[in-house]
Amino acid sequence: MQQMDGFRRAKAPESDSTVRSPFCCFFRPILLRKVSNLVIPTVYAFDEKIPFLSPDYDTVKPVPKSTLETIRMSETGLDRLKQMFSTDQYAKVGPEWTMVTQGTYLGFCAGCIIGGFRGGHIAKENHLRDTQATIYHTEMHARRALQDKILIGFFKEGLRFGLKVGTFSMLYIFTDRKSVV
Repeated sequence: MQQMDGFRRAKAPESDSTVRSPFCCFFRPILLRKVSNLVIPTVYAFDEKIPFLSPDYDTVKPVPKSTLETIRMSETGLDRLKQMFSTDQYAKVGPEWTMVTQGTYLGFCAGCIIGGFRGGHIAKENHLRDTQATIYHTEMHARRALQDKILIGFFKEGLRFGLKVGTFSMLYIFTDRKSVV
C-alpha cells in the first residue's frame, strides 16, 4: 500500500491478464464441471465480444447540433412518412410498420375469440328456443344439430367482431405511429 496525502491506496495489478469479468468467473466452475473432458482456455471468447460487458456500452456519442438541424430542415413530414413505410436494402420494413401489423393481428385474434364465445352463446340460446317442438330421431342427432349451430355462430360472430376490433386497432396504432414520426 502506498500512502499519498494522508490516504492509503492499493497498488494497481501488474498486468491486465489477471483481471476477468465477473461473467467469466461465475461460469468457469460450471463449465469445468459440465465439460470435464474438454480443455477450457483461460481467456474466453465472450469476455469482450458481448456488447453489454464492454466498458463503453452505456456511453452515448453526441451528434453535433448542426447535423441534426440540417437533417430536420431538409426533411418534410411527408418525407418522414414515406421513410416510415419504405423498405431497406434487405426488403425489411421499419419498426413502425411492424408495430402496426402486429397490433392489427393481435386485435383481430382477440376480437375473434371474444366475438366467437359471444356468438356461440347466442346461437345456443336461439337454437334451444327455436327447436323446442322439433323431434329428433336420436339424442345424438339433437346434440349434433346444437353443436353445428354453436360452431357456425362462433365462427360467424368471431369473424365479424374480429374484423371490427382489428380494423380499430390498426387505425389507432397507425394514427399513433404517424403522429410520432
